[in-house]
Amino acid sequence: MVVDDQDDVLTMHSEFLALSGFDTCGTSTAMHAIEMAITERPDVILTDLRMPFVDGWTIVRTLKEHPLTAHIPIVVLTGDPDALNSERADASRCRALLTKPCPPRIVAETVRSVLGVSS
Repeated sequence: MVVDDQDDVLTMHSEFLALSGFDTCGTSTAMHAIEMAITERPDVILTDLRMPFVDGWTIVRTLKEHPLTAHIPIVVLTGDPDALNSERADASRCRALLTKPCPPRIVAETVRSVLGVSS
């Protein structure tokens, strides 16, 4: 699942992951992301941090506290230099922290690594 409030980023990563052999779903809002994660239970979640109304850290915290989603690995993707805090990502139990702009190839490689699958 890809979560990003920028439609072009959401589309780019979703389409590249699909071309890389992954089934994808995505959303541009944090609240919908939380609902989708609970109902769809994706294998991995790729989320932006800086989003309107509810930020990515809230998504991470909410999903890690929910019994149906706590096990889902989360990859953080952000261009916000203030959010690039690997200690916070580790404390939030994120599996990876990527910096925007991030080539889709790197995102796909990170997702493969998190899931333990080869290309």
